[in-house]
Amino acid sequence: MERRYLHARSLIRAALLMAGVLCSISACDIQESREGAGTALDFTLELVSGEWFDAAELYGSVVLLNFWDTSCGACEHEQSDLNRLFSDFHMQGLELVGVTYARDGRAAAERYLREHAVPYSCGYFGADVLRVFGSINALPTTIVIDRAGAIDTTITGQLSYNALAALVAPLL
Repeated sequence: MERRYLHARSLIRAALLMAGVLCSISACDIQESREGAGTALDFTLELVSGEWFDAAELYGSVVLLNFWDTSCGACEHEQSDLNRLFSDFHMQGLELVGVTYARDGRAAAERYLREHAVPYSCGYFGADVLRVFGSINALPTTIVIDRAGAIDTTITGQLSYNALAALVAPLL
């Protein structure tokens, strides 16, 4: 009788172990097959609010990434056009994400966003963004990502509202 009990207990342990292994494999498969994985949207970003943002959640939208900094005059000059672009095209499927280097510190970045009433998410340049996009050598830099998560256009320098709209409108 004792022998059967030990055998049954061993079988239960083996079954639980296999279930655990299968669950962990399934979790990995789910993580790798999430929409946006393996695309230009396969990065996370620490937002200015302190929350973490998974850009893969934007898969299926046209995404405009804008790399900026508080010490960049051209970045400041294009800010009102970016705000207007987001307002005009967001309901059509445009998502805008700002990425700051925060060279003047996080407090300066937060102040900039408040003063310019930035209506879209902004976060800090970090290792995950570097992994996907490499070094950004000039500011502002704008990257347009299509609905399939592929980079459509990369432009360095200040853009006007009309130039920004011409980049995103055909993709919406």
